[in-house]
Amino acid sequence: MVGLIVSGGFGMDAGQGQDLNQVDLNNSQIQQSQAGRDLVSAQNSQVTINRSIVSLASNRPVAAGVDWDWAGKVLNGQLTQIQQRLTDVLLENQLFSIEAEERLDLVGRSPLSSIRQLNVGQTIETLDPDRMLIEVFGRKDIGGKLLILGRPGAGKTTTLLGLAEQLVNGAIANPKTLIPVIFELSAWKDDKQSIEDFLIEQLYDNVGGNRKSRIYETWLEQRVLLPLLDGLDELGMERQRKCTVKLNEFASNYPQMVVCCRVREFETVGIDLDRLNGAIELQALSDLQIQNYLKTVNRSGLWEQIVNTTEMARMLEPNEDGEPGLLRVPLFISIAAAIYDEKQAFRSKGELLEKYIDRQLSFAVRKRDRRWKKLEGGLGRLRRWRRRLTIFNQSYI
Repeated sequence: MVGLIVSGGFGMDAGQGQDLNQVDLNNSQIQQSQAGRDLVSAQNSQVTINRSIVSLASNRPVAAGVDWDWAGKVLNGQLTQIQQRLTDVLLENQLFSIEAEERLDLVGRSPLSSIRQLNVGQTIETLDPDRMLIEVFGRKDIGGKLLILGRPGAGKTTTLLGLAEQLVNGAIANPKTLIPVIFELSAWKDDKQSIEDFLIEQLYDNVGGNRKSRIYETWLEQRVLLPLLDGLDELGMERQRKCTVKLNEFASNYPQMVVCCRVREFETVGIDLDRLNGAIELQALSDLQIQNYLKTVNRSGLWEQIVNTTEMARMLEPNEDGEPGLLRVPLFISIAAAIYDEKQAFRSKGELLEKYIDRQLSFAVRKRDRRWKKLEGGLGRLRRWRRRLTIFNQSYI
């Protein structure tokens, strides 16, 4: 198992749970000390990111003909979009510590292969719970070819965005190495379209550039583009099966890529992405992980409410299909925290979602949230949330 730090959370009123009149010198000193530790941690993280980027880019010749000035603009645009998406998905940057299980069987490797190779003296790094995901991505036996799996709401897209943020920050800090870009596989057309053509088309359509200059064709030819592919499960069963075949063809001749998919849909298709080298499956939250999260966001009372309310306690238990309880899913526990009322418990999934949607539509939230400056933008955000919740309804009845 590997412990992954995944951002997740909900909106809180500024200063909630704090009394500024009670802040004394000791608190100030504690905060300064914590700020110092945070700075050291951030510096260490950047060192880790830089080392990983250099390692990932080291096994290829110097790229020729790449317009690195344009690439820099694309990377900065990617970073802005990634950070905005994290804000949209998570509302506020609060942290979940999510465990991930290695699933080598889904990329055509024996679950015991690493152990067997270790026994014959080969050096293969194992998953370390204190590592950043970019380190797992760059692990020697994975080599930048990774599959991220999870159940609805488990944090797949958030995990992908977190990895993308690390990779893009590293690429900006280390120019002329890699160009990580997120792509939505839901836009893939049919089995007549190769993944190479899909990537090139998406870049010209969504990023821009002069097609005559063959900017993105060069990125692929020189192997500097690092595709981060989300939403394989959104294609539908037949298209997903065909796309998986195309992804294997692409991965056979391309050094690095990431694919993100719901685990049930991936297993149902029955085609392994055996040209990737590693796979992780995000796990449901434990009692302790939930409690730590609620403590972090000043909602410790919600845990007491859950365990003392029969209907809420049932939401911690697996459903008839063996899926984790609703409140063990990061998205839903963060929604529960967002609408928490110590005087009034919610007693069903429908009531939880209804309260959350009401909260998001409230005038106070719209007024406070800058993303609701334009009504059209606010309604678009709500529509995105409703689409996501519709998908979750299919798995958490």
